[in-house]
Amino acid sequence: MTRSFLLIASVTLLGCESASTTTSVESSVPEPALAVESPLPQPKPTPTVKPAVSFVHAAKGLPTSGQWKCDPRVVDVDGDGTLEIVALPRLLKGARMFLMQDGLWQDASAGLESDGITCGGGLEVLDLNGDGRNDLIYGCHCKGLYTWLRNAEGGWDKGAEAVWPEYLSDANDNNFMFQGMEDIAVGDVDGDGHADVFTGGSDEGGINMFLGDGTGVNWEWVSEESLPKRGWCTRLMLHDFEGDGDLDLFASYCRGPKVYINNGQGGFTDASLGLPEPPMQGIWWGMEVGDLDSDGMLDIVVANWVNGPEVFFNRAGQWEYGVDPFPEADGGGTGVDLADFDGDGHLDIVFLGRMNKRQMGHARGLFVLRGDGHGHFEYVADSGLPRTGLSGTAGVTAADFDGDGIPDIVAGTGLSVESSRTRPEGPAEVLLAYRTQRDTARVSKD
Repeated sequence: MTRSFLLIASVTLLGCESASTTTSVESSVPEPALAVESPLPQPKPTPTVKPAVSFVHAAKGLPTSGQWKCDPRVVDVDGDGTLEIVALPRLLKGARMFLMQDGLWQDASAGLESDGITCGGGLEVLDLNGDGRNDLIYGCHCKGLYTWLRNAEGGWDKGAEAVWPEYLSDANDNNFMFQGMEDIAVGDVDGDGHADVFTGGSDEGGINMFLGDGTGVNWEWVSEESLPKRGWCTRLMLHDFEGDGDLDLFASYCRGPKVYINNGQGGFTDASLGLPEPPMQGIWWGMEVGDLDSDGMLDIVVANWVNGPEVFFNRAGQWEYGVDPFPEADGGGTGVDLADFDGDGHLDIVFLGRMNKRQMGHARGLFVLRGDGHGHFEYVADSGLPRTGLSGTAGVTAADFDGDGIPDIVAGTGLSVESSRTRPEGPAEVLLAYRTQRDTARVSKD
């Protein structure tokens, strides 16, 4: 939605006093000039390296409590030219929407309150029923798929409610294992002009496909043999990996990242050769797609709960593991996104995770890694983003929320932590926003 710094030093020039000569009064023969020692060289001041991109806290008015378990969305919901933040919290009633007015975020969630508690999950904002107005669709971690349709008066009407793959129901009525959805991906995958949706189960629901009829209300489950029917899936997205005009599926599945290629009619084939399938399950979370090495192919970056961000290059039929984009960190993480923050024409990584795996409690942070367009990345230290101080993290999104043409950062945090014995200084908000600033004099394009 994947770096060199110039060193600027201030150098003080030290001048020498001019030497004077002394002539003897007892002899007409002049004595040699007395040598005057130069002052000892003074140490140069420690240079301050200003990053080519930095970030300023811009979350005033956003929630200071709650568990924001989602990749927040930044979109012009009502078509007025102003971007809103839309997020789905855990243990509150429905999605929340925030708009900025005079530098302060204001709650604009009226009409989106659900009847029961939602548990966080993936969400998208787009026109589901073809009326020209943006609607809301989300997958709740506990209860399944919901849609909210924007009406002509600017309010919200309930659409679908608690849709889930009921074929998974077992004889013991153990339905809660299959109802929850960790994430969704929305797009027209069968070419009929209507939005369809993929859902990733939060417990044992696997990956499922529902075809839409253009109303935003009715969703028909379709059996797709190549998709797993068990296990959980933390993220889903649709991209055209082959460049044939068909939307393919990328999944952060519990058994490893998976890519499924669309045949143009809604049938999919597993194309995950080269992607990892380790015995440890559930370690991949956030993900994004983009050309990271300038070869015209879509590559992928995934947030590994143990190892941190991982990059895989598209090699026309198989995937190749890239170099570690963040070797300074060993703490793992949950959220990742791609954007050109510094304006050099190359995709950079924003990563939500932990610098040190030995740190516990409020130890998470936000990190930006500048890309060079050749598949290598460099950590931007002292960027203004919090290196620590965040509670349990969920997802991060790069999007221009202030309308200046430069991508900014929004992140969901507030989840539980391993220990609350120490809490480093950090932002008060748990739904976070940071505005991007560029130092254009320090950005080079190649």
